[in-house]
Amino acid sequence: MPIPGRRKVEFPFLYSKEGRLVHLIAELNDEPGALGSLFAVIGTKLSVIGSTSYLSNGGKVICSAVGKILSQSDTAETIQKLAAMSHSVITCQATEGNQGLLVDQFHRGLETADGEPCLLIPTNVLVATFEEFVKAFGSGGETIIYGQGMNYAKARWELLKPNIPHPESRFDEIAAMVVAVGWAVVKIAYGADGKTLSCVNTECFECSGRTGARRRCNFLRGMAVGLAEGVFGRTMIGEETRCMQKGDAACEFVIRAKDGQPLV
Repeated sequence: MPIPGRRKVEFPFLYSKEGRLVHLIAELNDEPGALGSLFAVIGTKLSVIGSTSYLSNGGKVICSAVGKILSQSDTAETIQKLAAMSHSVITCQATEGNQGLLVDQFHRGLETADGEPCLLIPTNVLVATFEEFVKAFGSGGETIIYGQGMNYAKARWELLKPNIPHPESRFDEIAAMVVAVGWAVVKIAYGADGKTLSCVNTECFECSGRTGARRRCNFLRGMAVGLAEGVFGRTMIGEETRCMQKGDAACEFVIRAKDGQPLV
């Protein structure tokens, strides 16, 4: 039975009305059991909510951990002193939240594995931005959003630089990539005549928080068309045949070549 996926949890800030929160940054020797040793030491005083670790220069590891202090008598200072007792720790620093609010002062946004900077923004804020854009520019706004989705998809496909005889075989992996970055949960299939490509999305971010200004999910439709154009090297057209905003169980984009010829 496959393990169900979930969204990755980030901690740019935390708020707790009752618990006292601490952010611990520790530099450790890159050796077996280093992180385990650190967590074993602080585990008696701190309930760790989440952590991230990074390889640093010179055979070092940087660990960023956030958690709740278990005892009222402890402070960030006592947690820091306790962490320093781990044989793997070189230096460490602990910071306590202010009146329940803990802000991550170590990270500066997000980045992909290849170093591309990203922003952490709620999907409903992005959707609301799309809505206001379309209210201001009408169908022209819809066209721009569609074009940006297409450009984004083409740029992503270019980064992969596929050099295989049948790049269309990558579609299942492309669908997994789209899920991994949180754009959609999509299944891809060819039509019976081989002339269409269907993308069925059961978790459409564009349908969250919509107020009705937009008529369709243009960004994701643009992404679907852009990926198809990148894969097949042909001009494609796409139609959204189902939409969750209209009460359907999923959003569906049907892609076909502009020349009407089979895709496979």
